[in-house]
Amino acid sequence: MIAYLLTKDGKIENTVIVDPENIIFDECILEPVPEGLVTPKWNRKSKKWTEGATKEQLSEILEGLKEEKKSGNRLQVRTLCLEVAEEIEQSNWINFPEDYEASEIEEKKNQIREIRTKGREIIEKIDAAQSLEELSQVDMNLIPLPEPEESPE
Repeated sequence: MIAYLLTKDGKIENTVIVDPENIIFDECILEPVPEGLVTPKWNRKSKKWTEGATKEQLSEILEGLKEEKKSGNRLQVRTLCLEVAEEIEQSNWINFPEDYEASEIEEKKNQIREIRTKGREIIEKIDAAQSLEELSQVDMNLIPLPEPEESPE
């Protein structure tokens, strides 16, 4: 079982594995830390974990994560657009455009437009996020994920 040894102000000093029947520490907390807390702090009165980070610290972390996610989004947009452009180039459309249906090439161009548009929408959602929780809920997928296949019963 995982337990937490705390400092006097309730912050985690150490994480230890303990046998619950042989706990030898007075301040050994067995309650699991909930997800989403940046700096978990144990509230001795309410017997619950609370956020120990200041608003300024949370704001700095949020802005850093926003920049990280936007950078990742830009890289993903670029990569996907280059993949579509490579498909066009490898099709030899550039050298022999008369051998291809205009609709095929237009479809590839539309794919690039859709990827870029979705990328801009994601960046807008990242910018609009006001908390770490909101930011974690932003769908970062530029292309729809395939539907899971239903297994025959």
